Amino acid sequence: MAFYRVPWLINGASHPAVLARMLTRHLARGNEGVLEGDDLKVTALTTPSGNVNVAVGECAIHQRESYPWGGTYYGYNTATIVKPIAPTAGAARSDLVVARVWDPEYPGSSLDPAVDQIIDADVISGVSSSATTVPVTSPAVSAIPLARVTLPANTSAVTEAMITDLRKVANPRRQRDYYTYYPSGTPTDDLGTTSPSWETWPLGIGRTLAVPAWATKVVVILTITGVRSNATIAGLLRLMLGASQVGQNVAYANDTSRQTMIVAGDLTLPSAMRGTSQALTPQGNRNGTGGYIYLDVNSTVAMDVEFFESPV
Repeated sequence: MAFYRVPWLINGASHPAVLARMLTRHLARGNEGVLEGDDLKVTALTTPSGNVNVAVGECAIHQRESYPWGGTYYGYNTATIVKPIAPTAGAARSDLVVARVWDPEYPGSSLDPAVDQIIDADVISGVSSSATTVPVTSPAVSAIPLARVTLPANTSAVTEAMITDLRKVANPRRQRDYYTYYPSGTPTDDLGTTSPSWETWPLGIGRTLAVPAWATKVVVILTITGVRSNATIAGLLRLMLGASQVGQNVAYANDTSRQTMIVAGDLTLPSAMRGTSQALTPQGNRNGTGGYIYLDVNSTVAMDVEFFESPV
């Protein structure tokens, strides 16, 4: 039999769970992991103890025993889960905190789906101190790693420094925009402010950006070509998103010939910034000498902005 007898969905037919899991696998594009950057994050308790918290969120988990033909499970957690981490004695130990499925359709589980918890956070104890994946066992473990917890010897309380985040977003989103600006007039848009003060420069390329609610990181590349100066001059350039600096200061030094400048940086977006509008502003200053840099009709400014979704 090549095809399963009935496709999903046919009225009056009986559809096995694996058919829905196969559909889930394709909806997840064959990937597994958490579904958004904040999902199922493992953290220490505010007052460190022998427990860790697993946050709310969603996930996709491959059915390991016969994947890909076993498909992919979809799960969601609606309340913080508190999981105990066993204390150590005379030696350090690493444990994996995972999101795990115990499916009685496959070997290794005798649970009853009508009454038992089939998906939950779990702790796999005694893994390698560098482990990033769920150990391969027989029967296979259908789980995704959330975090590795490494306790020093003779330790019973878990702190944030002992937790390594191992989550991956199954299908991370990206959004990229490209802006250009062509100065007019000869010359125009000069940078004259003396350090340590900053002014908006170049003019015309700054934008108010709608930060996606799902975005956790932004990368910005500003390219300025045909920059001129009226004397030898040096100073600093930077990028600001709202009140946060993107990357670090970039130093420049210009003589009177035309030059190209590139300012690039990335920023992990604070949660308060996601889903809001923020001004993206290039800024610059000069080191106090008498000259200035400027743009004219032969200059071009381009700004590449890309938002990413990753675990936070």
